[in-house]
Amino acid sequence: MVSRASLVLCVCSVLLLLMQEAACAQQDEFYRTVTYELPQGLNLEASGVAPLPDGRLAVAIRKGEVWILEHPLAEPPTVEAVGFKLFASGMHELLGLAFHEGDLYVTQRSEVTRLRDTDGDGVADEYRCVSHGWGVSGAYHEYAYGPVFDREGNMHNTLNCSMGKKWAGAGDEAKETLWRGWSVITPKGSTTATGFSAGFRSPIGIGLNAEGDIFATDQQGNYMPTNPLMHVRKGAFFGHGEALEDAKRDDSPVKHPGKLPDGITVAEAMKRIPGYCPPAVWFPYVKMGQSTTGMRCDLTGGKFGPFEKQMFVGEFVISGVNRVFLEKVGGEYQGACFPFVKDLQCAVLTLDFLSDGSMVVGQSN
Repeated sequence: MVSRASLVLCVCSVLLLLMQEAACAQQDEFYRTVTYELPQGLNLEASGVAPLPDGRLAVAIRKGEVWILEHPLAEPPTVEAVGFKLFASGMHELLGLAFHEGDLYVTQRSEVTRLRDTDGDGVADEYRCVSHGWGVSGAYHEYAYGPVFDREGNMHNTLNCSMGKKWAGAGDEAKETLWRGWSVITPKGSTTATGFSAGFRSPIGIGLNAEGDIFATDQQGNYMPTNPLMHVRKGAFFGHGEALEDAKRDDSPVKHPGKLPDGITVAEAMKRIPGYCPPAVWFPYVKMGQSTTGMRCDLTGGKFGPFEKQMFVGEFVISGVNRVFLEKVGGEYQGACFPFVKDLQCAVLTLDFLSDGSMVVGQSN
């Protein structure tokens, strides 16, 4: 008999729970999936989850709201038993949520916002911008993801390349949309984000491993033969050429590699492109999904299973979660990936772990 653990999944219109109960070969015998009932009319496209120290769960949704689940481990998980409360609203396309040093932080399209309930009524009444400085031109694909805080308390976010038609009224931002396709750092004590690493396409996942190093996922497409997991560090270039415009800036930590060659393999790119940093892991296309998303490291101390310090990575197309084992060799991370759960109800965007070792997974259609 193995220890009890559970997987909770936030979905648009539904919420699920998967529990580990018996040692046998089938996934559904290790873990069971339970669906939360949601309040009538709530389209819960969960784009960020953050467990709170008191056992509650904060959930950010794409349409700009943060909800609090008072009892996320309640069974049966009815609306009344779980308790849903709207904490914050009126924000723009939330794609990330974190609890840090007593406060909730959400990443909007154009900034990171700190949310506080100063009068104790359970509703946020202070919305303070704590990070900004990247370009937004109105192109539909200018997503911003995060935040993640490193060991020194600096904030990190990742930014999509600017895909699609830009709004003419954006002025200079329509001509040069700053730091698109980059990860950005907001130093502790500052509110201005600056470039940190470059060469991303659509880096929706950003998180820390057990050692506190930063990792990001990206999407297959231009310059990306399949979905990667990258070790993010200052000055790294991960291959997507559209990010290089800002490498010409005086404050760029990435050295411009020059014109990128076409039609070469990743192995050749490592030899021919100055400063190119290959991923720690490639996810085989289709076999391991087609669109990697959010990630979390298992620090549950064995409550979730025999995966301590391994990474779990969401998957959009196959509606599931994959597992990654990493090791550091010669100062560089490498690893292997494994399927963990698939065929959930809809696309996985984000995940984290609850106090009993359950995994909470945010999904969207």
